[in-house]
Parts: sequence; structure tokens; C-alpha cells
Amino acid sequence: RESEHEVLLFADEGYRVKFRNEWRELEHHAFCLFWVLIRSDEFVAIPDLVSILGKSGPDLELKYDNIRQLLARMSRRIPFWDEVIESKKKGERAWGRKRREGISYMLLYHSGIVLP
Repeated sequence: RESEHEVLLFADEGYRVKFRNEWRELEHHAFCLFWVLIRSDEFVAIPDLVSILGKSGPDLELKYDNIRQLLARMSRRIPFWDEVIESKKKGERAWGRKRREGISYMLLYHSGIVLP
């Protein structure tokens, strides 16, 4: 049983994220991006995300614009996004993102799944 401040990530036949009894299904690219952010204690900028995800293999080769679009979609579609992910702004735009202080996470996955 997860705590009130714990995000559960499930990667088996699909990709799901749960926080405070709220579930969201994610596609593979979005799940990997969320995984990188939720385990980060330091702010991660989009160029860093491009590098991190690009090293994970050819199926995750996302360009700058792809990641920017994924982040925008995820922030709109995941209702608990702002509760678990902190954004640092530079001017009007988000510059970097990381896991919010006080939030923990647990990953449950099938042994055949490789994540960045």
C-alpha cells in the first residue's frame, strides 16, 4: 500500500501511473519521460532529457520538439502533474523539471522491460 505522497509507476503489459488513487495510462515515450523526471532530485532541462532518452536506444530517440510537446500534453492530461513535478521557469517558459520535495516513487515492472 502506497503512502499519500508516493507515486506508483507500473510497466508490464502497458504503462500506468498512480497517485492518491488516481490512475493514468501513458504511452511508452511519455512513461519513460515521466520516469526520468520523477526520479530526478535536480532540475532537468529539455536538452538533458534529449540526451538521457537518446542513450536509451533507438526506440526513444526523441528530438527537442517531441519532448517539449510531450511535456505540454502530460502537464494537461495528468491531473496530479503539478503535485508531483516541480517546474523552474525562465521568463514565461518552464526551464527545468524535477520531482517535488516530499514526493517518493515506486516502480513495479516486468523484468523484460528496459527503462532509461
